Amino acid sequence: IPDYQKYSDEVLAPKLDPEVLKEILIYEAKEDYTNARYMDLVVNNYYTKHIIRLPVSEWPEPLNRSFKHINHDVYVTMQGPSEFGIKGDANLKYWDVKADLHKITVPTLSIGATHDTMDPEQMKFISEEVQNGRFLLCPNGSHLSQFDDQKIYFDGFKLGELFLWIAAYFYRCLDTRNGFPLEKKPTSLSKRFLVGYFLHVF
Repeated sequence: IPDYQKYSDEVLAPKLDPEVLKEILIYEAKEDYTNARYMDLVVNNYYTKHIIRLPVSEWPEPLNRSFKHINHDVYVTMQGPSEFGIKGDANLKYWDVKADLHKITVPTLSIGATHDTMDPEQMKFISEEVQNGRFLLCPNGSHLSQFDDQKIYFDGFKLGELFLWIAAYFYRCLDTRNGFPLEKKPTSLSKRFLVGYFLHVF
């Protein structure tokens, strides 16, 4: 989270119109987070660049429905009241588990996007730190790349799903925690399943 906040402050914020940023920071300094003007500035100038790269009028119904039913108590407890980073006494303000990433053995697909609120280089870092990681970059996407960079996202997700299945399968085959492999080699049935799955995906 500290890296996330640093990226917001040092990379994303300077990309905003200086006058817009100045006004947002005035509301932030006053902690006037529920002010309608504050929300209008953030949604129309920050969200449409880094959350979903579409005009508000074109936001998909699932997203609008999600915002309509968001649990603000939980959101504020974890994220804080600001829409411009992690502020206040948010539970996740200093959360950092980078040092533990190497302990993750399950196949992991880390998805980043060029315009996301999260640094794509950090998402790539995650994929390199875990033991069975893969990184997918959505070059035209933001935080919700499944909406604003759909082809790259879903094509990559399908490939990632295949990657995860293969990695999980062979990890199971080579598991020696009990002193011997659970399965010495892929069976003919599993081979046929893998080929069939590959053809289905592509």
